[in-house]
Amino acid sequence: MRKRKSGSFTVEAALVIPIITFVIIILIHTILIMHDRGYAYMKLSEYAQTGADITDNVYKECNRRLFVSSIYDIEYESTFSECIIKGVIRTNSRIFKDRPVTVRRYAPDYCRYIRSQNIILNQKQQK
Repeated sequence: MRKRKSGSFTVEAALVIPIITFVIIILIHTILIMHDRGYAYMKLSEYAQTGADITDNVYKECNRRLFVSSIYDIEYESTFSECIIKGVIRTNSRIFKDRPVTVRRYAPDYCRYIRSQNIILNQKQQK
């Protein structure tokens, strides 16, 4: 009786353990992709906020810190009111597709201008 029970347990384990291992690997892969997308968005946002066209630095820093993705096609646009950085995050996976990212930030000078206008309006309203 004892040998039959241990044999059935071995067969069940042979079926269940690969499935659990596969699920864990997929979860780790998904977490790495989410990290890469978050980091790339953070770096693009950081450069958009400074208002400087330093796309070479974005490529170097992102490709150095990303695990399973890379970033390419970075475009920088700057107007008086906002800085726009666009890029595409390429993931080396068949499950996850390339993801375009667009970051818009108001230019620092424009923010100062708007704040100064609000201060002037508040002063006029108080008088």
